[in-house]
Amino acid sequence: MNTADVAAAVSRRGYAERDDVRDALPDRLAADLSVRLHRLFKRGLGDAPAYLIEVERAADLLRDRALSVHLPQTRYRLRRDGYTEALIVECLALCSIGMERKGIAKPSAVSYAAAAAQLRRGVAAVADDQSRIEALGLAVTAAALLGEPVHVLARSDVRAVSLAQLLGAYADPMGVSVAVVAQGMDFRARREAYAATVTCTTTREIGLDYLRDRLQFGARQGQLANVAARLAGDAPVEERLLLRGLYCAFVDDAELVMIDDARMPLVIAAEADQSRERLLYEQAVELARALDEERDFTMGDGEPTLTDDGRQRLALLVSPLGGIWAARQRCEELIIIALRALHEFVRDRDYQVVQGRVVFPTPAGKEGEDRTEGDELLQKLTEVKEGCALSGRRDVLARVSVPRFLNRYLRLAGVSSGVQSVTGEISSLYGLRVMGENQPSSTVPCKPRVFVSAQGLLDAIVRHALDSVAAGYAVMIALRSQQEAQTVMEALAGAGIQAGVVRGRGDEADRNTLAALEEPGAVVITCHPAERGVTRVPADVPLHLLVAELHDSRRHVEMLCRIYAASRCETFLALDNEIVKTLMPVVVATWARRRADAEGEVRPPWSVWLTRRIQAAMEREQRLLREELQSRDVHLGDLLAFSGRND
Repeated sequence: MNTADVAAAVSRRGYAERDDVRDALPDRLAADLSVRLHRLFKRGLGDAPAYLIEVERAADLLRDRALSVHLPQTRYRLRRDGYTEALIVECLALCSIGMERKGIAKPSAVSYAAAAAQLRRGVAAVADDQSRIEALGLAVTAAALLGEPVHVLARSDVRAVSLAQLLGAYADPMGVSVAVVAQGMDFRARREAYAATVTCTTTREIGLDYLRDRLQFGARQGQLANVAARLAGDAPVEERLLLRGLYCAFVDDAELVMIDDARMPLVIAAEADQSRERLLYEQAVELARALDEERDFTMGDGEPTLTDDGRQRLALLVSPLGGIWAARQRCEELIIIALRALHEFVRDRDYQVVQGRVVFPTPAGKEGEDRTEGDELLQKLTEVKEGCALSGRRDVLARVSVPRFLNRYLRLAGVSSGVQSVTGEISSLYGLRVMGENQPSSTVPCKPRVFVSAQGLLDAIVRHALDSVAAGYAVMIALRSQQEAQTVMEALAGAGIQAGVVRGRGDEADRNTLAALEEPGAVVITCHPAERGVTRVPADVPLHLLVAELHDSRRHVEMLCRIYAASRCETFLALDNEIVKTLMPVVVATWARRRADAEGEVRPPWSVWLTRRIQAAMEREQRLLREELQSRDVHLGDLLAFSGRND
């Protein structure tokens, strides 16, 4: 994007971001065709050694003078012409000179080619971890030469801190400052971090800060709003903003941030004013307490029923109140629920009060189902009965999806190790081309095992863990839910195995748990997506990885093998698992059960076919879900634009 494009994208209030307007249909079709042709004919990084020679030639021409002389001239041409091929080579050459004068090891040829791919607004796929970091460091430093803010988006706070330390080696020789924004930082610390040329953070942190800035603008913009703020004694809008705009972003682990996080919108919400609502429930509880059992209501089979005398008495009690109490049917329904809260439900038997909150247990078989209106009313009335605060009803103040937020950057690029399987989605969601090496599927083949029942799967996990421990392996069991992790832990404890848990926070507890895998016989459970915050250093003790639940993509299993340095890998699926049942036709499930052995395990040839089919169905469902969410986001944006609230 050249200077004119940047100027057009910067709004009148001086906050840089790309206009949230869809391209015309012919432009979208042309872009889609261009991406398809690129995927067919130009998927690699090109001739990396030849590109390195070109960068070195440019460095030889620039090496005779100080960097302080070259940088202003290069910055001027970048602002005038944008990142042309010649200027990309020149920027990388200057970075190379700076590293050379600081005694920093020279990056590989692949790193330079991958850095150039990012500066061309692409996603560079690099298999080697060291080359990937070098490519990111070169690209970020070269982009920072323009003098505009550069954001590096990581998968976790721990990774953001690590990247800031690694990128400092590339940025310091060029006089580029690097800072970190992490969870828990106050306004002043965040504003100072965003004032740095390069800021490392997570998509969630910077996305929420962006929404906070949008809220600061409000409905009024421009000089008049600042004058009104000064007259009111408030700071001008510019002094209440965190970011300086969305100029340039580089995404580390692009497949995790751009694809896996695309389903999780960024939302800012506030507690709603529930004073009037609480008054209604308090009145209902007091009215219910004023009714006498046997005379005004009966408790047949635990269900309260109003008598004729009770209805007449209730009508007299509510006559002065008006409002909702004037509606007889609604009034009686609310009082009956209040009577249930007072007389049917008992504390510590039917519900618990935990930290000032009323907690009802979820009925078996109804996990994940939406609560009915009656359940919500019972919750509120019980909270009033116990003197607790009403369960939070939050009003959404601002919301944006991850793709919509990232697409508002004037320049967007990324680097990845396993992006090939989602190349099409990255192109459709972000309009970015993927260039680079083909990541090998996995260094360790994962043997699939399919069981008829969940109990058979659980027994097999325990049995394989015992066998691996006896053989001198350390064992890692990869799950997706805390509930399943608790079930597996209890089963292992029953077999005499104490398992640790990695929760993906990257803290001291996780590091200590992973350190236990250096000893033979250690068993650790990880809950997806725990791999975002931790990495196991390969040890002399071999690791047996048991993937015990269906993951969203096969690349997630490959990632687990890679980051935990597994020596063996097995995947376990149960035909009666709720997710598996939704993805597999009944006819196929019936056919598979008939091919199970006496222990309830489907024979190996069919297990491989079933696992591939179920995993492919899961990946297809996840892709359709992301496309549907994108369509909803665009539709919602159109509606808000029509109503004048396109934020």
